[in-house]
Amino acid sequence: MTPWEKDDNWYFKYHTFPKEALLYADQNALYTITDWATFMNNADQLNNSTIYVRGGFSLLNQCFALLQKNPSEEALSFLHYLKSPRAQKIIENFGKDKYGSPLFTKATQIDF
Repeated sequence: MTPWEKDDNWYFKYHTFPKEALLYADQNALYTITDWATFMNNADQLNNSTIYVRGGFSLLNQCFALLQKNPSEEALSFLHYLKSPRAQKIIENFGKDKYGSPLFTKATQIDF
C-alpha cells in the first residue's frame, strides 16, 4: 500500500530503526505500526501510546525458513529441527519470562 500516494500531508515517513520510530511516534502523538518484539522491548519508555490493534491476519509478520534447490544435510537437519515440537515450544514461549507475553507464535498459530 502507498497511503501517501494521493495526499501526503497526513503521512510522515521516519527513516530509521523500528525502536527509534516507535519512540518518536510516542513522543510526538503519532500513530504507527510496529512489531510486537520492538513494542515489548521498549514498553517501559512509552508514555503516550495506546494499542488499538494487536495481531490478526492483516498484521501478520510471517517468518519463513527457505532452502536452496539442493540443500545440505545440515540445512535439512536444521529445518526439521525448526519444525519439531521442541523448537516450536521454544519459539512459542520465547519472551514470556521477561515480558509476560511471548514475542512469537508457533508455526500453526496466526495470532497471540
